[in-house]
Amino acid sequence: VLYQAVGERLGWPLAGVNLPGHFLVGYWSAERLWLVDPFHGGAAVDVARCLELAGAARADTAYALERPAPPHLVVRRMLMNLEGSFLRRGDIASLRNVAQKALLLDPTAAEQLRRLGQVHHRLGDRQQALACWHSYLATEPDAPDRSLLEAEIVRLETELDNP
Repeated sequence: VLYQAVGERLGWPLAGVNLPGHFLVGYWSAERLWLVDPFHGGAAVDVARCLELAGAARADTAYALERPAPPHLVVRRMLMNLEGSFLRRGDIASLRNVAQKALLLDPTAAEQLRRLGQVHHRLGDRQQALACWHSYLATEPDAPDRSLLEAEIVRLETELDNP
């Protein structure tokens, strides 16, 4: 995002490139695609190297190289990276804040609803955990973890009914 902002000030139309497992900045000219890796000192990256690094995800990589990543996708990736960082550090309050913001991008995102329920549960907010998990199960009727979550929901509801 910083590269894009600087590029904008210089009159260079830079945009995010959403590769599997990595994020680049690109400039699409009439002749070719120019790629820069902001996480490795702004090193230039060619398309062949992107496809080589992608391995099994070649089709997804080729698709990502065709067009700039839309802003909501850039924000989503940033929030996912923050979630991972806060989770690794055990900063659950910040994790909740970021997970709530990620849910604003797509209020029906099933996986995000499940994760936010887990975060609320870890913070002791049983009502919010239950609300997220009920929404998750309504969105994902065939969820693989359905029986586990239903058992946890019954347990939490019983606790709330019998303090």
